Amino acid sequence: MLWSSRKLDEQPQSTSVSSMRSFWGLMFAYWLSERWQEAWGLAAIIVVLTALSAMASIWFAEASGELVSAIAFLHHPENPTTLTTILESAASLATIVVR
Repeated sequence: MLWSSRKLDEQPQSTSVSSMRSFWGLMFAYWLSERWQEAWGLAAIIVVLTALSAMASIWFAEASGELVSAIAFLHHPENPTTLTTILESAASLATIVVR
């Protein structure tokens, strides 16, 4: 019984810091603080960089697919691929990788 009564006496009290004990509580406190412009600006930059990364992944997949297709159809009798097409596909893939 002593343990249970002690447990009731030690109930956490709600303070301004108690909501910041979790990740989202800390983020909401930062987003609603005096430095809200910095917080929302950084969040916007992260969203833009994530979108650019996703777009780059799609561009890379398309360019590598075009290169593999060009190589596969190199000696195809109905749809022959020229060396120029293979080099263009390789150049576009290399451009995406470098950027």
